[in-house]
This record gives sequence, C-alpha cells and structure tokens, in this order.
Amino acid sequence: MQGNLIYTTVSLEAVNAANWHEVNAVRLAPEQASFISSPGYTLLQISMESVWILLGIRLTDLAHPDGKIVGYAGLIPDPTKPDILWVHRLGIDQNYQNRHIGTAAACILGEAAIRSGFREARSGIEESNEHMHGLHKKFNAQRGIALDDLATDIVVGDEQLCTVDRGDTDLSSILASLQEKGIGVQFLQALPQPGFIPLPVPEDLNPSGFQAPMPGPRGL
Repeated sequence: MQGNLIYTTVSLEAVNAANWHEVNAVRLAPEQASFISSPGYTLLQISMESVWILLGIRLTDLAHPDGKIVGYAGLIPDPTKPDILWVHRLGIDQNYQNRHIGTAAACILGEAAIRSGFREARSGIEESNEHMHGLHKKFNAQRGIALDDLATDIVVGDEQLCTVDRGDTDLSSILASLQEKGIGVQFLQALPQPGFIPLPVPEDLNPSGFQAPMPGPRGL
C-alpha cells in the first residue's frame, strides 16, 4: 500500500423503512449468534419498543461502490443516567468478519456518543466472548462487576460489565491504525434519537431472525 490510501469506508446510518431489509439480510456467524440477538429478532423489538437506537453498518469499497449494510448496532440510553449509553448489539455479517469493520464502527459510535453528550459507554459481555473482549480492549474498556450485581433494568443475563470512558480512549490512534490498513470512517454529527421503527410488512422478516440467541438471553 502506498501511503494511507483509503480503499474501504465504513459508515453508520439510522435504520428505517427504506433500509431495514438490508439489515435483515445480515447473517451472523454461529459463534457470534450465540452471544448476540439476530437482526430479525432485533428488528422485531425495534418495531415494538421505543427505547432503541438501531444503526446499520455500511461498507463501501470497490466491490460495493454504492455501499452495502454488513452489520448493525443496537444502543439504549440509560433511562436514569443521561450521560451513559448502553451498547447492546454490535454484529457483523459472517462474510465480512476479520476486516476491522467492527473496530471502525466502534470508532464512529464512540465519536457520535461524545458529540451527543454521553460520557460513558457500557456493554454486558460474557466471559467467553473473547472476540468482543478483544474489541473492547482496543478502547481501554474497564472490566468490572457481574451485571447480576448491578442495580439496573437495562441488562439481563450473566454478562460482565465493560465500561469505556471517553477520557480513557484515544480514538486518533485507532483511526490511524485503520488508515494504515486502507480503512476510513465517515463520522456522524450525532446519534439519532431513540424511537419506534415502523416496519411496513413485518412478515417479510426472516423467520429465523426471530430466534433469541442460545443458550439463553443475551442483552435485551
């Protein structure tokens, strides 16, 4: 690679009636599907619950000059602590794994969260989910107590709390590393507001998408 030429751009966009079909087409790898709710299940929740911010992760490169949604992120602002953002879902299609797309998406989320006034991002990650722990380590996430010991209605299950504080994370070094790999990001001005996403024909959702992750609930 000559210099820092950008061959791939990652961006995030609000999921709506025009693009939810693309999100529903995302297919998680089996090992990922055991930790994160599927896109179909997530879309079903979004159509009924107003607490979510759902974003599609779009990849633009030579093979996809018009862009292709290859993942999704599900966020919920904490209802009692307005400066805390819960990151419940971050899934990448099985055919686009190991291309640093999740890292790029996390950078965009982090910057958008800061611009939206959030001080801290929290996730519930199971001890055996090594991939997500590795991603969080890039952002200097602090691993803390078991979420069963945390008084909150936001998270269920047996995950461990991981916290990313904006004062402890140097996005510039992560972005520089991505650029060395030919990956650029398109930042959001701010996160969209939570709200329902009306789906015109819910029956079009992939039936397998309604499966909750096994062997138990992960996130909401």
